[in-house]
Amino acid sequence: MSATRTVLLITALVMAFGCGRKPVDVAEDDGVYYTCSMHPQVMEQQPGNCPICKMPLIAVRENTTQEEGELQLNTLQVQLGNIKVDSARVRTIQEELLLPGRIVVDQRQVTTVSTHVMGRVEKLYFKNIGERVAKGQPLYALYSEELNVTVSELLFARDMAKKADPATEDPGRLERSARNKLIAYGLTEEQVDGLGALSNAPYTIDFLSPASGVITELSIREGETLMQGAMVMKLASLSSLWAEAQVYPMDRARIKLGAEGRISLPALPDTVINAKLTFANPELDPSSIIGLIRLDIPNEGGQILPGMQASIHVSIGEVTTLALPTDAVIRDGQGASVWIATGPGRFKVVMVTTGVEAGGFTEVTEGIKAGDQVVISGAYLLNSEFKFRQGTNPMAGMEM
Repeated sequence: MSATRTVLLITALVMAFGCGRKPVDVAEDDGVYYTCSMHPQVMEQQPGNCPICKMPLIAVRENTTQEEGELQLNTLQVQLGNIKVDSARVRTIQEELLLPGRIVVDQRQVTTVSTHVMGRVEKLYFKNIGERVAKGQPLYALYSEELNVTVSELLFARDMAKKADPATEDPGRLERSARNKLIAYGLTEEQVDGLGALSNAPYTIDFLSPASGVITELSIREGETLMQGAMVMKLASLSSLWAEAQVYPMDRARIKLGAEGRISLPALPDTVINAKLTFANPELDPSSIIGLIRLDIPNEGGQILPGMQASIHVSIGEVTTLALPTDAVIRDGQGASVWIATGPGRFKVVMVTTGVEAGGFTEVTEGIKAGDQVVISGAYLLNSEFKFRQGTNPMAGMEM
């Protein structure tokens, strides 16, 4: 008998015996199902491996006595879901107002640069709003007949002082007068010293920035003639800024100067600024009948920019009340609810009425009482698990 015929014969015998064998009956317990510790949504009637992660399924006994709206989890599911329970208790929380606001320039940090002598702008060194200027940098070069005459007086007085007789007259009187006039025109002591060392008056003279800052207004152009007292530009230091918000009159009376505030910026999501209320306008805007409040904020790093939108939380007092961590409260279109523990691994949803929300806590005025065991971590997981198992919202049909 050839090898090929031997293999065919063995295969035929196996198939024959296999087809004649009856399946083995497995005793089933109607109160037990099999689930995955990592994927509790998997519920099988037979043992095996999880179809998602391939881990062995574990047996879980169903609770045939759980009440309507109640959810039961085993110990492993509670641990993996990081479900934590704490007693509801009375706390003292800061009542706050949440106001939309924006960041603006601190007007106390604005320097107005103006000219003190008539002349023509021959060169403008900074031509754009938003450019940063350092103190002492030249802003513009000015041709001025008055300046030229005064510089010539300085040089003449310098030469005359060398020839004057100290015994009969003050040799430096004319020179000091010319120096003072140039300083009054806006030049610095160092500039006057440099001019005094020249042999002739220069055609133009640079005027230097009196402060560091960002140009917020620019009023001159090259070739333009400036009158004495004309504004050249405005420089704003951004080392400190204002956070401004509008407030309705009914809330304005509850806000006090010096109140604590927290400022968050959507443009800088990781930045939270603690500040104090430093100004509340006593006059309402006649066009909107809304008041203005202001908080001082530091900006040494320069990351915060004027024009940024802000959310401003302003403290308006303390409230002693029954309160829960805000993460324990679930909100949807039907209202607010919390999950409470009714036994080991057993949880039930309860509708609640909320009040003040501040400092990470939410006031609860109805629905639970002090001492109730409330889920403070993992509440949204319980909500999702209930919807998955029951196919409905746990708050459906519930009323306060």
